[in-house]
Amino acid sequence: SLAIGFLEQDGLINLDDKISKYFPEELKSQPNENMRNQTIRHMLMMSTAIPVRYWLYPRIEDRVKFYFENDTKQYRPSGTTFEYDSEGSFIMGALVERVTGKRLMEYLREKCLDKIGFSKEAYTLTCPGGHSWGDSALICTAQDLAKAAQFTLKNGSWDGEQLLNADYVKKATSKQ
Repeated sequence: SLAIGFLEQDGLINLDDKISKYFPEELKSQPNENMRNQTIRHMLMMSTAIPVRYWLYPRIEDRVKFYFENDTKQYRPSGTTFEYDSEGSFIMGALVERVTGKRLMEYLREKCLDKIGFSKEAYTLTCPGGHSWGDSALICTAQDLAKAAQFTLKNGSWDGEQLLNADYVKKATSKQ
């Protein structure tokens, strides 16, 4: 979410953009309009168009493609139902990589991690398809996590410098 906030702050995305704007090829064979119409905001809020599928079961070659070619028959309009959705969070990391042309950690380091003293050794694992496993495979220290939490508690500010839009952080951490 922090990386998405920086994308929005830099004018590279709008939270109300449809995710299909950024993944047209992956959605080419997806017939369901609910998948095509879900927005970045809905994905951040974990109110996506599909029930969660466990992606580790099948042997997949590309996790992004697996998400968008979802063949479930249980679609719903995005924004209507909360369901914890790690896959949607993963797609947000892939969106950062697609828009910036940089690895998720590289982008976050430039934007805030280096400034807040995140360890240089921290990294994310890589998923099938080559994308950063941004939803649950950040390898870092407990101190790194504490610094990220402190950055968030300070509404995107560090050492008196506002790095990330405070309004974005407040909304991202409030009940929706």
